[in-house]
Amino acid sequence: SETQLLAQMVKDTDGFNRWDAAQRIALAEMKRLYDGYTATGAMPSVSRSYLDSFSGTLAASAKPGADLALIVETLALPKNIELEAALEKASPSAVAAVRKHLREVIDTELVTQLKAAYTT
Repeated sequence: SETQLLAQMVKDTDGFNRWDAAQRIALAEMKRLYDGYTATGAMPSVSRSYLDSFSGTLAASAKPGADLALIVETLALPKNIELEAALEKASPSAVAAVRKHLREVIDTELVTQLKAAYTT
């Protein structure tokens, strides 16, 4: 379930499982944004639960011994082509708009944490 994936993204002890959960939940969030955007022409808000899980994963980078390369891969958003493949009929411009919007919201909402992780 979404709740399980969000928790797994932050708390699972296996790095691959965290990465897999993060990719699956990011793709689901991107699909939700895409569906809302293409249906209404307005970009929906990014889910607070997604941002909180992203934040929790980012906070894990501050822990001693954290595998920073794995955390970077875990937080990387799926590529446009991955979202396009998950949709029945994809509009490339809408896919690009969704990914750009999600990146901008993450950058804005988590700017302090991103800067702290970068300088650590």
